[in-house]
Amino acid sequence: VTDNLGKRYNIEMQVASEKSYIQRAIYYHDKLYTGQLKSGEPYETLEKSISISMLNFNLLDNEKSYHNTYRYLNIESKKELTDVKEIHFIELLKFKKSDLDQVETKFDKWLYTIRYGENHILSIPDKLKSEEEIVMAIGEIHRVSEDDRVRELIESKEKAKHDEASRLFDAKKQGEQIGILKGRNEGEQIGILKGRNEGEQIGISKGTNQTKKELSIRLLKKRFKELTNEIVESINNTENMEKINQIIDNIFDLNSIEDVKKILLI
Repeated sequence: VTDNLGKRYNIEMQVASEKSYIQRAIYYHDKLYTGQLKSGEPYETLEKSISISMLNFNLLDNEKSYHNTYRYLNIESKKELTDVKEIHFIELLKFKKSDLDQVETKFDKWLYTIRYGENHILSIPDKLKSEEEIVMAIGEIHRVSEDDRVRELIESKEKAKHDEASRLFDAKKQGEQIGILKGRNEGEQIGILKGRNEGEQIGISKGTNQTKKELSIRLLKKRFKELTNEIVESINNTENMEKINQIIDNIFDLNSIEDVKKILLI
């Protein structure tokens, strides 16, 4: 929209929250400003461009005001460079003046009408009757509410929003189930792998122990020619590998079978 002074306006009503809305607003604002310059025209012909976003959600969490305006300025001195580009964000949920007694300015009357106008379609308050445009707007709200086609369109859009919310909810639940199942499967695989590794370690340990026992028996047979069944069985049945290691390490210091029996405690 262009006014009588040549200023260009882009006015948008946004109902649903959008994470990238700020980037989107800047993108379309820049197009609004640069789009007015025709080929061969000087930059001096560029007119002020204003973007106004009416939002039914909170966009600027760090701002308490419901109306915030942005222009180019020096971030240190706070001095304004130019006012040729201006972006307005109006967050309706931050407008808390639900009582008409709190509303004074024309701007606040418009915001009140946008938020609560449906409550006055049958009887317009005196405080709003002084504003001809607002009276016309409330009349249009009344007309639209009585239009079957418009009401059907509004209901279909509401249904679409509920359907989308349900799809997102189902997708989230499905994602959670997939995550749980995947986590369980990965946990089982980790458990299997860990069990296998532990089993291999146990197997290696047992294999090593058995090899040591066999080695101790061979060494003793070479040292003393013959071994009694009692000693062989004691070596094979023992769980105390310290005894076996002691036999292997001290094989040349063992002078008799009795020395072996002392180590094996038999």
